[in-house]
Amino acid sequence: MPNSKTDYAYIAGSAHLDIIASVTGAPDVIDKIGTVQYEFGGTAYNFAMNMQLSGVDTVFTGAFNQSPISQMILTEMMNQGIRTHVKTIANLPEAGFCAQLVGGDLYSAVSSMPVEHVTFGEDFFKQGMANCKDKSGKGSLGQAKCLVLDCNLAPETLNKAAKAAKSQGIGVYIAGVSEAKCVRILEVEHPIKVVFVNATEMDYLVTHMDDAKTWEDVAQIKGCAFVVTQGAKGVTLCEADGTAQHFSVRAIKTASNTLGAGDMFSSTFIKAHAFDGASFSKAIEAGIQAAANVLERDNASLGRQQALNSNIESIASRAEIDNLTELLNRDGLERFMRARSLFEKPFYIILCDVDHFKRFNDTYGHDVGDEVLQKVGKVIKKCIRSKDAVGRWGGEEFVCLIDDANLKVAEGIAERIRTEISKIKIKNVDEGITLSAGVAFSDVEAAWTEALKAADEALYQAKENGRNRVVVSSWQQRLL
Repeated sequence: MPNSKTDYAYIAGSAHLDIIASVTGAPDVIDKIGTVQYEFGGTAYNFAMNMQLSGVDTVFTGAFNQSPISQMILTEMMNQGIRTHVKTIANLPEAGFCAQLVGGDLYSAVSSMPVEHVTFGEDFFKQGMANCKDKSGKGSLGQAKCLVLDCNLAPETLNKAAKAAKSQGIGVYIAGVSEAKCVRILEVEHPIKVVFVNATEMDYLVTHMDDAKTWEDVAQIKGCAFVVTQGAKGVTLCEADGTAQHFSVRAIKTASNTLGAGDMFSSTFIKAHAFDGASFSKAIEAGIQAAANVLERDNASLGRQQALNSNIESIASRAEIDNLTELLNRDGLERFMRARSLFEKPFYIILCDVDHFKRFNDTYGHDVGDEVLQKVGKVIKKCIRSKDAVGRWGGEEFVCLIDDANLKVAEGIAERIRTEISKIKIKNVDEGITLSAGVAFSDVEAAWTEALKAADEALYQAKENGRNRVVVSSWQQRLL
């Protein structure tokens, strides 16, 4: 993102886990057959993610608990460059949306949106609009160009947000979200530029609004524009003066998740209208094209696809990686063994130890000691094969798991490691680096910890014999 202050989109509402079940079998049975996807979602989250990815600086407001899911959502937004101005409430219930799709269209859904029970004050929104900290936390991005709200927020919050926007001269855009929640728009007493609803929601507003008999009546009575999406039937713009204009769309047949297409349309409209100065008509045309593009994807959900899985894998990876050397730690090595079924077949262990490592720390300092371990780790990783693994076992010890039952192969790898380690050079360090190693065989009939113990004994023998050498375990010799 640029360092200079820039206008940004300020977006408030829901961010949660989406569970999307797509029915592939008969839809008229209770226990349906289909596929299930898990993704980060929420109307406001989708708006923020899409606008950020389209090049608009974005600030997000919502409410989160301290669960791993909440932390992953916040991390994903941060990774994509979205700033956050949020409330964290420890006992807030988990937010989520569970949808059942048939032929790509919503068949039924259950949602939990605890953000609607959280109170956000007018001053909170003003701060988000005019004093949002940049990435470094040292200054302001500039000022919000628009305020985008979704109706998962409580009516009181919608009103306070709109009032704050009015005081700052900022246009307000609101997404209806659902039939049950779109009526909250009617309680907003301050100016709104555009409301986004679908045809079902607009019909629901007609029935719940005094003196309204048509869509045009709703827009005229409320005094703002309504953009009504109708799927393959197109889009209708109802303006505050009571006029309406219809826009056709290109029919796209898809059986994928189409839920994100509406949010793509709306967020593209907002970018075009609020940031690019486009008219309502031009903004709708831009939104229609963007929605068509997203519908041609395998999954119309916005943001980075498989973001949840990527975050889970990242957390799992960090839990199994040594921070200093970026090699596997003990947990990571055990996972590798399970993944390669090493518990069920013979393999070799090479236990390595940097000779006189304490001397590097004592003579040159711990920074140099750390550099020695990092370089040793990189060299060992280059010396093993792609089907093998290396991890930091602790201190200056490294363990290599050699997926092979041939002693000559394991011993050859150990010697290659020893030789290459001796070539390492450290700036301003006169001493060379050497390494001792013990090699042991892990049989399927014995616990691998026994082989590790044997490798440790062989390593001790290598140290006793003068260091900078490889010793094969005497246990291995007995097996030959």
